[in-house]
Amino acid sequence: MHSGVRIPQQTDSTIISPEPAASPQAGVADTDNDGLRDWEELLWKTDPNNSDTDFDGTSDGEELALGRDPLTAGPDDLLVALPELPVLPENEEGSPAARVARLFAKEYLKLAAPYAQITEEQQDELTNQAVIQAAKNVLQDKYTAQALLAGDNTPEAQIAYLNQAGAILNSSFRNVQEGELPLFGRYTETKDEKLLVTLQERVRVYATAEDALAKIAVPKAFQKTHLLLLNIFRNTGIAIDALRRAPQDNISAQVGIQWYIKETERSRALLDNIAGIIAQNHLSIKPEEDAYIFLSYAAKIQ
Repeated sequence: MHSGVRIPQQTDSTIISPEPAASPQAGVADTDNDGLRDWEELLWKTDPNNSDTDFDGTSDGEELALGRDPLTAGPDDLLVALPELPVLPENEEGSPAARVARLFAKEYLKLAAPYAQITEEQQDELTNQAVIQAAKNVLQDKYTAQALLAGDNTPEAQIAYLNQAGAILNSSFRNVQEGELPLFGRYTETKDEKLLVTLQERVRVYATAEDALAKIAVPKAFQKTHLLLLNIFRNTGIAIDALRRAPQDNISAQVGIQWYIKETERSRALLDNIAGIIAQNHLSIKPEEDAYIFLSYAAKIQ
């Protein structure tokens, strides 16, 4: 709702469909317990199911920590260069997620491979691969139609619902002045940890609003959009939580960027749909009413 990112319009059939599942912890899994997370195994071309890819008696994570190549059996296995990796597809190259992700992937390289003689070209290749892998992670919508409380569908009930939902949004976001992605962008530049605290507070804001929205009765006319609103708030909270953990896990933050932008896209479609239902049902909403927040935001993103 408050991202400030401009996105393309989508249809109702597109925005209601749930995405394939991915765990919120997808960025931190270490399947073979070798000290390298699965996404790191992809970057280094090691086997995520084998803790000692080169079978030299030392785990992949330990070899990297010692400045050794996990793909070459010791003892002559000093890590002097990164593996060759594919470049980023042109259609992803200039995305906002890619730009922020590059900053963090390069920070990861400085920490993970301090002994390697890394050229700028090799660094860019590894960064590109990190962005590609991050883009493959998606969230699954939690809420289904069974979770909704059905309400009356009269015009009066529809307006009452919009005012109730609008009051929750107005109350939750009254003091929010800056979107989460710009906040995170400022953190990447300044490393000001107060900004991470602000992001953590935003996680609570979204969770509180989600909980309140889940408890109100919803007229049939707005059930699909309310279901989407609940899932957007839940998923956005997960995405922001991934951003705030950037100091501990850079690539999980990249995944969070992808999730956040996806939910921003769905927010745009959501507002378009709500405004369309209001017009179709000839509902009269005054600017001073809480329900007007939906029309206000729909107008701002046009």
